Amino acid sequence: MKKHLFPPTTQVGSGRQFAPLRRLDKSASDMMGRMRRRPYSPPLQAGIVAVFLAAMGPTATFGLQSSTAAPIESTDTRTTTEQATQAFLEAINQLRLEAQSSPLRLSGPLSQAARILLDKALLGSANSYFDAAARLTREDLRSSGYEPNQFVDGLASSNGDPADLVAFWRQSDPKSLENFLGSSLRDFGLAAEAWPNQSIYALVAATSQTEINQPFIEQLSDLETVRQQLLDRVNEERKRRRLGPLRPNRALNSAAQTYADRMMREGFYGHVSPRGDTVLERAQASGYDPELTGENLASGQPTAEQAMANWMASKGHRGNILAPSFRDVGFGVSVLESEGELKVLWVQCFGAQ
Repeated sequence: MKKHLFPPTTQVGSGRQFAPLRRLDKSASDMMGRMRRRPYSPPLQAGIVAVFLAAMGPTATFGLQSSTAAPIESTDTRTTTEQATQAFLEAINQLRLEAQSSPLRLSGPLSQAARILLDKALLGSANSYFDAAARLTREDLRSSGYEPNQFVDGLASSNGDPADLVAFWRQSDPKSLENFLGSSLRDFGLAAEAWPNQSIYALVAATSQTEINQPFIEQLSDLETVRQQLLDRVNEERKRRRLGPLRPNRALNSAAQTYADRMMREGFYGHVSPRGDTVLERAQASGYDPELTGENLASGQPTAEQAMANWMASKGHRGNILAPSFRDVGFGVSVLESEGELKVLWVQCFGAQ
């Protein structure tokens, strides 16, 4: 998700088109056009080094591992995998409980992703090798129906049961095990392959982008609260400069919200719409007949506080917020989650009659 401030616009109420006032200089505008939102969740941990545990041996082994025989077909593979998955999940969740992390939940899509990892690791039954350094990518998880915010993966082999393997893992390589105990992880998936003298396991733990987005979506869906937050912040800034407060205006709220939703729906972003209408015309269409009107736009900020902080950091947008000539204000925010990406559009509509 990108974060962007569009240069502000100000128009007089005659209906004539004027060059926008208080624009950013070109270099600043270009710079902000390239800004990207910093993650508001823990940083991505894609491709944590795969952990390979030798079959209950005294040390952990990395790289290619030779097996004495090729994989065999099991008549009850599904039951075996389900039992192994449950055993792994119980063992790992017990350690997460000790680490004061919430338990992982079994995820079907992550189990599909684990199968992809296992297939990558199995280099073919003809030569009886598997690659312990095989890794998942974000695209692998997406192809399994899981949009990741962060994930860890690993490979392990054992001729014992999963609980014993996790116990050995804790003893022999606790640092790699800690990757699966992180408090930010939520979901778990596993795939298993039965070989004559051991079983091969692929493990994945992750947090979905949807889960990260959901709190912000819920907050932004309370439009009245969001508008009050924005109004309070605007008037705090004006009060510091000994300026009179702006009044919330229903017509300007309608103009701002309608335009935010329209930009989101039609996939454009700017003060002049593809149809050619401007903030002046949109305010008039909502029942507000201004002598002067202005507009601030922003995209990508997940909270009202961040949107205001970005506006106040921009000379042009700050100029609209602090303009002595404005008396009224309205706010709009539109939210859309698409393929795990949270898209947010913000509109401030200022006016004076």
